[in-house]
Amino acid sequence: MDIRQDLINADRRAKRICETERNLDYVGAFQYKATIRRRGFSTASKTFDDVDAACDWRNRKLHEMNSGQYVDERAAKTTTLASILKRYAKEVAPLITSREKYARQLSSKLHKIADRPIGDVLLAELAPAHLQAFRDERKQEVRRKTLKEDLSEISRVIEYARFEWHLSMPQGNPVNVKLLLKHIPNDRVERKPIRSDSLIEKLLIACGKYGDGHSLKDLVELGLETGMRRTQLVELLWENIFLDEKIAYVINKDRRSDGQALVGIPLLPKAVDVLRRIGEKNSGKVFIYNDPSSVTKAMSRVRLRNKDIPDFELITPHVLRHTMIHKMKKQGVPSEIAKVVTGHKTDQMHNHYGKLTAEDVVEMIGQKEG
Repeated sequence: MDIRQDLINADRRAKRICETERNLDYVGAFQYKATIRRRGFSTASKTFDDVDAACDWRNRKLHEMNSGQYVDERAAKTTTLASILKRYAKEVAPLITSREKYARQLSSKLHKIADRPIGDVLLAELAPAHLQAFRDERKQEVRRKTLKEDLSEISRVIEYARFEWHLSMPQGNPVNVKLLLKHIPNDRVERKPIRSDSLIEKLLIACGKYGDGHSLKDLVELGLETGMRRTQLVELLWENIFLDEKIAYVINKDRRSDGQALVGIPLLPKAVDVLRRIGEKNSGKVFIYNDPSSVTKAMSRVRLRNKDIPDFELITPHVLRHTMIHKMKKQGVPSEIAKVVTGHKTDQMHNHYGKLTAEDVVEMIGQKEG
């Protein structure tokens, strides 16, 4: 009985303190409601189980209002992650680039994320635990690279919503891509250059048998001699090729932006021979392919037909570029000259390609001694 009376007395004291000293509303059962009404701001209120916590919250919000840092969090309590992902896909994705294909891909990715359970979470409640659940579910379906892209897109959309749509989140942006991927092993397939001349010869023979008028063989051979990217080979135009000057101009594009420019690439003698063999024209496309993905599919079919050839399954269109750069490094071509051929802007990116092995170095030293 004494304990019950003590609780009643403590409850009365708490109510009296709220009304007279703390300027809080007592809502019963040891619950304290802090309410702020200021001209120029929407009414803000929150209920706490501890009187000190309620008071601290009220003082912090008043300080934010006085210092101009206050942001209304009510919208985040009624807005789901799915809603901002879909809004971003509709309003922002088409503006990122004029390339309709990339905008469609981004929009599709955002809608697929929105349809998952994480999409139903309110922004005000979104926490690392939700992202960990999304990560654990998604990593069973895709490679680490795709998972990283998904998490990065979620983070990017949240940042845009916070600063452009003024959706304030109590804990800020909860997406930490680096931390979420910390314990997921890197499953990236390393692209290695073709180091064997005999394998290159087998590749060209196999591509020559592919039924597209020998265009695939010519494209692969030109890729091996110039280091052009898949897209550059497909979009190569005769009006941008000057065989007498031994220069071809290709388009450099930024995947996300609209920026593009013609960049000159020197043509080595074998590359000139390939182009002359194809048959020089005044204008038009050099190759019959309309889309870079069709080149990838064609090479995939060639690989399937030649499963018995060792290492053949690892050859992709981008491996041709690695092979060309590896060849230049073995020949001792200075990086400043090699970067003119490859179009790389930095040594860091250039060094990522065609890495030399101990066997390569031994062979290079042997050639110099001989």
